[in-house]
Amino acid sequence: MRNVDKIKSLNNQIGALIRRREELSKEIEKLHKANMEIQAASNAVVISIALACGEKQEDGSFTLTFPKADLAENISKYRIKARAEGDMRIVTVSPSKEAESGTDAEGN
Repeated sequence: MRNVDKIKSLNNQIGALIRRREELSKEIEKLHKANMEIQAASNAVVISIALACGEKQEDGSFTLTFPKADLAENISKYRIKARAEGDMRIVTVSPSKEAESGTDAEGN
């Protein structure tokens, strides 16, 4: 292969890598936006719970106290259902089928 051909080939490879980097950057931006939306939704839920169930403080804030959770354990042991009725949101947490049967998600 001639040097000119090698240079053209390398330039094509560089171009492909630059396009791929741009695609990945766009994907990262989408994922970041989705993450921010999830975080905002989670914050809104926690705020609603604190306002409904928390203890009102002298300064007008609300304090909600609950035990620290093992997130992986909760997700494996429980399932959640949520629905809306008018202005209210109803959330039901129940044991997962795996927890009820004494098995894990793999059937062990």
